Amino acid sequence: MSRIIFKKQSIKKLTNRNLKQWLKWTAISCTMTVLALTIAAHLPRRTGTQVNVCTNSPYSSPYSVYLVADSMHVDLVLPVENSAFDWRSVVKLETIGREKRNDYRYLKFGWGDRDFYMNTPSLDKIQLPRLIRTLFVPGNPTAIHINGYPHVPIDAQDGFILGK
Repeated sequence: MSRIIFKKQSIKKLTNRNLKQWLKWTAISCTMTVLALTIAAHLPRRTGTQVNVCTNSPYSSPYSVYLVADSMHVDLVLPVENSAFDWRSVVKLETIGREKRNDYRYLKFGWGDRDFYMNTPSLDKIQLPRLIRTLFVPGNPTAIHINGYPHVPIDAQDGFILGK
């Protein structure tokens, strides 16, 4: 009788162990599938600079705001000065870029995760752990980059113009 009980307990243990292992790997597989689909949904669909013009805006404004998108990022291009705001009161134009200039008429602003910005020079250099941390971990340090231009940048000339 004790042999039969032992065999039943062994079979029960083996079944429980297999079931736990199966549940563990099923949960891991489901989690990885959801994670891969989430990452794929957030990756850009096209490479290169995307330029669009908004011509049917219900709003009109005397101010031009350009949105310039590349394969990893969207930047705002704003005039340095207009009747609403003068960026020279906030940003010293001669400190932007390698050349000491103060004749910039447009500023291009970008904002995002500092570690991703500093350590990912191109799409082919993306590291999965860094990408996951950037997308899903709140509270990461951020960075703002500002580029100055004496005229509307070429990639923004036909840019997505808001409110003009």
